[in-house]
Amino acid sequence: MITILPFRLSLEFPSAHHSSISMFRGRWGEVLRGLDFGVYSAVFHPHEVGNGGSAPLYLLREGGRVDETTCDIECILFGSAGRQLSTILRAFDIAGGMGLGEPNVPFFVRNISGIGPDGAVLDSPTSWSISQAAWPLWGDPHALPCRLLFPKPLRIVRLNHQTRQDQLVKQPTFEILVDAMLRRIESFLGPECKSPAAMAERERLMQLAAQTHAVSLGWQEAELEVLSPSLRRKPNRRGVVGGVLLPEGAGELWPLVAQSQWLHLGKSTVLGMGQMLVNRVES
Repeated sequence: MITILPFRLSLEFPSAHHSSISMFRGRWGEVLRGLDFGVYSAVFHPHEVGNGGSAPLYLLREGGRVDETTCDIECILFGSAGRQLSTILRAFDIAGGMGLGEPNVPFFVRNISGIGPDGAVLDSPTSWSISQAAWPLWGDPHALPCRLLFPKPLRIVRLNHQTRQDQLVKQPTFEILVDAMLRRIESFLGPECKSPAAMAERERLMQLAAQTHAVSLGWQEAELEVLSPSLRRKPNRRGVVGGVLLPEGAGELWPLVAQSQWLHLGKSTVLGMGQMLVNRVES
């Protein structure tokens, strides 16, 4: 079972400032590494310390901008990372004092709030099981028509057997998305996802995906801007933005879809890539 601890940081800068999630992540990671290397290793590289699966136990994403000097970012901690919350928040505070950019512009964390399974803002960060993730729309989640939208680049790659190189999936189908949802969950679970029972359940869910009526809404290639804390440009992360329509609803797959809003899909999820929004179909 995957537990998550999502929270929102409301940040304030002394003046107008351009920043990106990668800049926050770079500075925060740098500070956390120096503050407590054990916590840094467990959160950033859990596979190297034998702490669960292969996926980093965090992701950062945009939480909305109020104006040029204030913005919100959301941090989601997974599994054992939630137990390191005090150290992680301390690292954000120190990162704010160090600042971002050239010259470094400090920021102040003026509020920290939790986020519940239904997306509601909580007074303080609180852990909950991913199985509690609520369907975000009003109506029967089995049959309600909906759109699965990816406003941030989604990077799913598959091996090209001719070139023997990974290749970006430019037109993801619903089946490919469901496979990516399952892979993301499996990345947190480790060997237990390879048990006969888990493999049988995976096959069942993939069969449901193949039977679900889905229509592509179109996909376009896009890149996520990636900058270091000092504004040195790094290689961009290329993916696709777009979505699929489920005109008859998600059926039995709706819990998996609801959970995936919090997990993100594909590669570079730590930078907010692969974020999925579930939207109502307007009549």
